[in-house]
Amino acid sequence: MGHRFAGAFLKVREVERIANSTHLAHLTSLDLSDCEVRREGVAALADSPHARHLTALRLGYAHVGEGGAAALAGSVYLSRLTVLSLCNNGIGRQGARALAGSAQLRNLTELDLSRNPLGNEGLRALLGASFLDRVRVLGLAGCDIRDRGSMALSSSSRLEAVQILDLSDNSLSETACGELRERFGPRVRL
Repeated sequence: MGHRFAGAFLKVREVERIANSTHLAHLTSLDLSDCEVRREGVAALADSPHARHLTALRLGYAHVGEGGAAALAGSVYLSRLTVLSLCNNGIGRQGARALAGSAQLRNLTELDLSRNPLGNEGLRALLGASFLDRVRVLGLAGCDIRDRGSMALSSSSRLEAVQILDLSDNSLSETACGELRERFGPRVRL
């Protein structure tokens, strides 16, 4: 069972109430996209034992930031997540490092980090994540990835399970796009 608050314009206090509510324990999916979750709200969710049944968490455009990414990465209660969407949250290389180093995200099959300023450094950190071996959908659209980052993607052995790799809206040369198409075929979106 899931609940969608997306677009409800919830603020941090409301998110903290959700995190502390026993009703959260009955949810497997939670969508707080377009809410002002911020680092504090994410920390409340990450520290909530009521969140332990969540398998999908969508926090797009929720002002999560680097600190929120680190809170998610360190949460012992979010280890069942298979879907994590963090679109447009100001997550850069530090947040990517935190997510990549998380043992708790080992069950992810879908990760969307689109519209975050990861850059090539953040991408390289993310490519070190052991959970990438299982990820089938990877959203990296508009992440300021350049040709060097695309070379790291093309040579990564961790992306064998990927069925959809969204790299649209990045600054990639035709050569880099060709290499990505050669490696991923129709699985890559450029």
